[in-house]
Amino acid sequence: MAVDRSRLPAVGTPADVAFPPVSRCTLEGGLDVRTVERAGLPLASVILVVPSGTARDPHDRQGLTSLTAGLVDEGAGALDAIALHEAFARLGTHIETDVGADATTFGFTLVDRHFEAALALLGSMLASPRFEHGDFARERDLRLSRLLQMREMPPAIADRAMLTSVYGEHPYGHGALGTEASISAMTRDEIAAHHTVAFGSTGATLVV
Repeated sequence: MAVDRSRLPAVGTPADVAFPPVSRCTLEGGLDVRTVERAGLPLASVILVVPSGTARDPHDRQGLTSLTAGLVDEGAGALDAIALHEAFARLGTHIETDVGADATTFGFTLVDRHFEAALALLGSMLASPRFEHGDFARERDLRLSRLLQMREMPPAIADRAMLTSVYGEHPYGHGALGTEASISAMTRDEIAAHHTVAFGSTGATLVV
């Protein structure tokens, strides 16, 4: 059968899509919780959305939100960085972190019988991160090394040029990693202070 590729194909009948109902509640601390139940595999997926992203970085501290988010899972409460990651691993999962312009997300997926234990670890991670000086120095140095590598990477150069040309001095005008100057100037105490201000439960949304 010949196909006339000079014409767009006819639009078909839209498929019927039935979205599952979403249950919503707000906890005393201000955390908005949204849950969706779906029958099938015995899995649970969790995403915590914090309404703070790179646009919240101070002008002279570009990369602050990203570095803070990167250190949140480097130890919490009584668990140091290795112990925290091992605790998640024993539950068959790991934390995935993503920092955007307007929000930061932390999430995991695992078998549902370990849901409560993993959620407790996530809560501890966000409420009482340790921000050890050694972990801070290591993560800062890794980012500085990455920024040095990006000097020679055409896609990274193009991305930075695009942000600067489109957004200029607007908070959207810099990448998540920041700059060598801003990262070098950061201190562990600035990370802890930014976490207190930007990563609280008020305004955050937990999606299960």
